[in-house]
This record gives sequence, structure tokens and C-alpha cells, in this order.
Amino acid sequence: MSRISSLKAKLYVLICLISLTFLAASVWSAVQMRNLLIAGHATELQHLTESIHSILVAEQTKVASSEQTEAQAQATVKAQIATLRYGADGYFFVLTDGPVLLSHVNPALIGKNVGDFRSTDGKPIYQDLLTLARRNGQDTYDYAFPRPGTSVAERKLSYYLYDPQWNWVIVTGVYLADVDEAFRDALVKQMALTAVIVLVLLIAIRMAAQRMVFTPVGNTIAACEASHSVRRSRQRKSAILIKTSGERVLAGMELVGEAGCTMKNLAAAIQRVTDIMGEIAAVSAEQSSGIEQVNLAIAQMDEVT
Repeated sequence: MSRISSLKAKLYVLICLISLTFLAASVWSAVQMRNLLIAGHATELQHLTESIHSILVAEQTKVASSEQTEAQAQATVKAQIATLRYGADGYFFVLTDGPVLLSHVNPALIGKNVGDFRSTDGKPIYQDLLTLARRNGQDTYDYAFPRPGTSVAERKLSYYLYDPQWNWVIVTGVYLADVDEAFRDALVKQMALTAVIVLVLLIAIRMAAQRMVFTPVGNTIAACEASHSVRRSRQRKSAILIKTSGERVLAGMELVGEAGCTMKNLAAAIQRVTDIMGEIAAVSAEQSSGIEQVNLAIAQMDEVT
């Protein structure tokens, strides 16, 4: 069963990797969508800013043809910019050296030096815009700024364009709350879709693995364990037989040893009897010799008498 547990663990690891892959893909997709939305806003802002600049260029052309003075042309452009709106809260503003605001949705800021003004995230907005515009010509710039009529700062993406002839910087921007909200919605939807896909995969893989892997492997393991059990039983019986046979062999060997010892003792006893018989024969011979000598002596005495 440990093999099945190991296979299950590997399967769960595979499912986790698949889940993480789907999760990463979901986050990446949501981030890409957010980047595309921001890029789309940047393109729209660029077009809007360039359209305002085209008004400025048209007035500059009139100045060049002496149809009006530069001051008149600038006043005309500023008046037009002050009235332009788009979307719910889209507007334009113009600044120049100082930095000083030449046009803005808030009339109280027009003509004032705003070099020390900083956004809620600490950026010197107008000074940055003036510096970047002179360096880059045109590009995007993001910061935190309240919507018109509110005091709560929100993330804002702006687009600036520099006109070197009048030394003006034309700026417009869009708040990114809709982008952030769309990003969150997309992320939630992607996560929910990922959860459903992973759940379906989990069930499908689990069922397929149970049918194609775990059941056959379990049966094989069970058969192997039964075979091993029979083999172990046979080995135990063989061990008992071998042990019994060994004990009998040892007992026989002990009997043979004891018989050998008995034979050795019997041979020794026979040898001792043989030695005693030899000694008796020797004594009998000596006695026979003595008797013969006595008989000889008696015969000699008879002859003398």
C-alpha cells in the first residue's frame, strides 16, 4: 500500500503544479489586460494632446502670417483649452517656466507658480512635467491627484507635449480607477475560472488514476503480497524441517560419537584382559619350570639313595 500512497502523493504534487501554473497564467493574463488598458489610455491621451497642439499650431500660423499678434493667438488658445472637456472629468491644462499655470480647470491656480506643489505620493507634479517635457518632448507621467470637486487623491495617468516655440507644456490625464477596477474584476474572474478548471482536472485525473493506475497496481501489490506470504510460509516450514533434520543429524552424530567412545573403551578393556592373560601364561610357565626342577631334584635324590 506504500507504493499506492507514493503514487497518490506524486499525483497530488502534479495537480498542485498544474494549479499553480493556471494561477500564474491567470495573474499574468490580468496584468497583461491591465497593461493593455493603460496603453490604450496612453494612446487616447496622446491623440487628445496632439489635437490641442494642432490648435496651437494653427494659431501660430496666423501669427506668422501677421493675421494676429502672438499675445492674441495665445489668448485664443488658452480660452479654447479652458472650455474643453471630455469624459466624466477629463480636462487640459498648460504650464510654462516657473512653473506657472497658464490654463487650468481650477481658475484659482491660473497665473500662479506651482513649483512647490506636490502630489499626495510626494511628487512635484508641475516641476516634473516641465522638466520631462523639455527633455523628452512628449510622453506619459503618472501621479496621485484628486478629481475635480473632491479631496481624495486617485492614481492618474497624464500625457504631456512640449511646444518649443511658445515654451508651453500641454497636459491632460485620466484617472486609473476604472483600470484598477477592471483589473480586480478580471483577476477575480480568472481565479474563479482557474478554480473550476483545477477542480474538474482534479476529479478527472483522480478517476482516471483510480481506474488505470491505483486499482491495477493495488491488485498487483495484493497478489505480490499473497505470493510473498505463501513463500514466507514455505520458507518457515522448510526452516522447521531443516532444523528438525539438523537436530536429528546432530543426535545421530552424538550417538556415533558415543558408540565410538564405547568401542574405544571396549578395545582398551580387551587389551587389558589380553595383557592379564599374558601375565598369567608367563606365571604358569614359570610354575611349570619350577615343578620340573623339583621333579629333577627328587629324581636325583632317588638315585643317590
